Amino acid sequence: MKRILSLKSDSQRQTRLFQVGLAFAVRCALIFATLVLSSSADPGSVFAKQPLAKAAWGIDSGVVRLPPGLVARSMQRDRFNQLLFLGTPKLTHGDVSDVTEMVRQNSSLFGLAIMATVVQEDGEFQLREVGLGHSYLIGKRPTIVNSEKAKSLGADLGMIASRVLAKNEAMMDPPIVVIQTTSLIVFDVTALMSINGQHVDRRMRHLIWTHPKTGRTAMAVWLLNEEITPPGAKQWAIESAMPIHLITADTVEDRAIHVEGDEISWTIPSDRAFALQRLPGTTQIPWSPALRERLGIRAFDEASLGRMLDAINDAIAKATGSATQNR
Repeated sequence: MKRILSLKSDSQRQTRLFQVGLAFAVRCALIFATLVLSSSADPGSVFAKQPLAKAAWGIDSGVVRLPPGLVARSMQRDRFNQLLFLGTPKLTHGDVSDVTEMVRQNSSLFGLAIMATVVQEDGEFQLREVGLGHSYLIGKRPTIVNSEKAKSLGADLGMIASRVLAKNEAMMDPPIVVIQTTSLIVFDVTALMSINGQHVDRRMRHLIWTHPKTGRTAMAVWLLNEEITPPGAKQWAIESAMPIHLITADTVEDRAIHVEGDEISWTIPSDRAFALQRLPGTTQIPWSPALRERLGIRAFDEASLGRMLDAINDAIAKATGSATQNR
């Protein structure tokens, strides 16, 4: 895998970051919502010069599909040794009564797993790669499955569930990576969100980082609004309808999904029928002028990355009251 050197001037800021945050993006398919992640960068530069129009899965992308058979839990192993997030969709808001019982049951069969490979080199921990996949309970263990290996792994899927899994796999497209260093990655995906009861597309920005001293990995996520961003602007407009959300690693939770009944025809949901009701995680950070100014940058240089890290770290300290753990 391509190695991108850490920024010398931002290593202290990254050390200060408290271990909370979340990255979770949803693209709604026929029944189920899925996450898409990716990472890539120019190997000759610390910074990705411009976001890519389309990333690609592969060993050099920084994000890979989790291998089938992997248990979605943190444990000692060479790859994917930290569970970042495991979320199971639940149809909880909106026109839930318009959804058939079969759709409701199949919508919650598969969890979304996000995992990281964290390694230690020269006395510091580094974020080597991120992986994602669909998990299914085999026995009592959340296990990564795909269409090819599900049956041999012991996943008892019927015809409809198998089609749901295949559809989700087909829709798991790589996103746009904004910047990557050896201890963090910032990337954007398009997510279907429920805002004021309306299903709208928003750019969801993710920050994933590994603490270089403790090795713990965490995530933060927030929304950007392309619709109101002026043409040619150097940064995206902030979507202030939802605050920044944070989460620690090893988080397992249900994902609240909003149902739009007008997007269901003859019991069949369209691609826009299901949307995220809220961003994941229970810790929220309200928007401040400094955060609005620094968290929507389209392309980072060393100075703008440092300013973003300072702003979000200070905001985490205020929101959690954990300044001694941050600094």
